[in-house]
Amino acid sequence: MKRLSAVVGEYTDKQTNQQKAEWASVGVIGVSAKGKEYMLLNPEVSLAGLLVKQNVLAANKGEKLSDMVMISIIDEQAQNNNQNSNQQQGGFNNQQQAPAQQGGFNNQGNQQGGYQQR
Repeated sequence: MKRLSAVVGEYTDKQTNQQKAEWASVGVIGVSAKGKEYMLLNPEVSLAGLLVKQNVLAANKGEKLSDMVMISIIDEQAQNNNQNSNQQQGGFNNQQQAPAQQGGFNNQGNQQGGYQQR
C-alpha cells in the first residue's frame, strides 16, 4: 500500500527546534487481486485548497508559484523496511508505526516528516 500525501504547511519541532512539514492525506494507491494498481482518493480533500496552501509556502520561501498540486507517493512497505533496518542497526529513527489499514483514510492522518524541496 502506498500513501498519497501533500505538504500543506510547516512547523518548528519543539524538542529539536527543526523545521518539519505538515502533511495532508490525499488517498492511497493499492493493487487489486489481479495485479492492477488503483487509487482511492479522499473526497474531503480539496485539490484547489492544497494548491493554495502549497503556493503560500512557496511564496513565504521566495520560491516560484505552481499551477499544479505536488503529491508525494510514500511506499508503506519500503518505509517500514527502512525503519526496521534502522532499528536493527541502532538508528535513532526507531518509533513504531501501526500497520496501514487497507481501504480507509482514518489511519492516514497528518504525517510529519522532512520537507523535500521541488
